[in-house]
Amino acid sequence: TTTSPAARCAALHFANLTMSTRTETMPLSDDEVAYLVGRGGQTKFRLENFSLARLNIDKDSAELTGTDDALERARLAIKITLQQRNGGRIDIDFQDMEERKDVETLDVPVPAVGFLLGSKGATLRKMEEKHRVFMFFDNDRKRDGKHGPSKRLYIVGPDRARDSALEESEEVVNFKDRKSVV
Repeated sequence: TTTSPAARCAALHFANLTMSTRTETMPLSDDEVAYLVGRGGQTKFRLENFSLARLNIDKDSAELTGTDDALERARLAIKITLQQRNGGRIDIDFQDMEERKDVETLDVPVPAVGFLLGSKGATLRKMEEKHRVFMFFDNDRKRDGKHGPSKRLYIVGPDRARDSALEESEEVVNFKDRKSVV
């Protein structure tokens, strides 16, 4: 069996957990459990890959194990992921998100949003896995961007990972813009 580099890195991280880790439990409904696990465990893996916390999702709860920072990232990603299942509406303080040191934003022209997301969000999810970041849009608020109405993309993660995900996102948006002009 071939294991992806991200999975090997996550396994090494989990194997090297030290005494500075702790475990906490989040109660979940049956629907939330199913959504967080995802098809074939993909959503659970994506959240672990980003947060560096170990997630044990069972019938009525999620047990999170990791450092304080990993637990905070896991809680944030779980909260946003669960909210996305209901039409993409996210109820968080976006101003607070923008003030976080581990967040970058990109205003994406509305015509390019679907292109960046890909079919059922597949393109964005692949970028998250590749760069070990968490990415989501503010779907409720359109902004006036230099190329017309835009939606803000939030990229959460460590500096280098965030920067590379931002750069790739900009390339996708610029490709879509060039393609639209032709």
